[in-house]
Amino acid sequence: MSTLSLVITINSVPSTGITFTPAAPFSGSGSAFSATGPVASGVTVGSFVIAPAGWQGALALSGAQAASFTLSGLSLVTAAALSAGAFNVTVTATP
Repeated sequence: MSTLSLVITINSVPSTGITFTPAAPFSGSGSAFSATGPVASGVTVGSFVIAPAGWQGALALSGAQAASFTLSGLSLVTAAALSAGAFNVTVTATP
């Protein structure tokens, strides 16, 4: 087993607040998360909570490793099997 690290950078307009809660096997806080690899495709990394309530915007992924992940509603999900290494993903919320 090896370690997989994930850095999530969140961009949003000042009136929008976003928090991310990791799901097992991922753990961490802030923007740094990790899991013991490998992690299969289709695994939920965690979920986003967006304020204010009733937010009607959209989330988008970008970054060099964005293709390794996908969004399913407000959840970040692996789009491919992930092995050990560092992954950086930017999540942008637009109003």
